[in-house]
Amino acid sequence: MKKTIITLSVMALFILIMAQIPLVQNIAFGLYFNLSEQTELSVKGKTLYMDGLINAKTPQQFKDIFQQYPEIDTLVMIEVEGSVDDEANLEAAEWVSKKKLVFVLEPESLIASGGTDFFLAGKTRIINEGAQVGVHSWAGNNEVATDFPRGHEYHQPYIEYYTAVGWSRKDAEKFYYYTIEAAPADNIHWMTEQELIEYQIVTQEL
Repeated sequence: MKKTIITLSVMALFILIMAQIPLVQNIAFGLYFNLSEQTELSVKGKTLYMDGLINAKTPQQFKDIFQQYPEIDTLVMIEVEGSVDDEANLEAAEWVSKKKLVFVLEPESLIASGGTDFFLAGKTRIINEGAQVGVHSWAGNNEVATDFPRGHEYHQPYIEYYTAVGWSRKDAEKFYYYTIEAAPADNIHWMTEQELIEYQIVTQEL
C-alpha cells in the first residue's frame, strides 16, 4: 500500500510539473501524438483523401500509400489542423510535391498551420467556397517566430520548403512572414478570399 501511495504521488507530481512548464508540455504533447499514426489516408479511384494531424509517421504513410496506389493524381484534404512534428511535415510535403498532384479543399474542408504548409505541395491547388485556411506564428522552447529578426536561420526551413515546392524566393518570404505576423501561436487567422489569391494559395479562381 505504501509503495502504491508513493507511486501515485510521483505520478501526481509529474502531472503537476507538466501542467506548469510549457516546454515540458510541448515535449510531452509531441511524444504522445507521435506514438501512433494520426494522419488518416484513404483512396477512392485516383483520389487520395487526407484527414487528421500530421506527425512523425506521416512521411512513411505517404510512401506506403503511393507504393500501393501509384495512379493517385488528386489529394483532397478534409480536416488537417496542423502537425506535431514540423520537420516530418515539411519532409512529407516536399516528397508529395514531386508527384505533381492536384490538391483540393472541399466546401467543408479545414486546414491550418502545418496543414496549410502541406497544402502548398500541390502542383494545382483548388479551394472550393466554404473551405477554411488558417495561418499563425510557430512557437517552441518558450520562443515564438516573431522573436527572431527577418533572415534569421530559424525562419529558413519554411522559406526553403516553399521554394522547394516551386515558389520564388521573393514569394516564399512574402508568404512566410505574413503567416507569422497574421496571428500569434495560440490563435489562428483565417485567410480571406483576397489573401488566398494574393499569396497564391489557390492556383485558380475560386
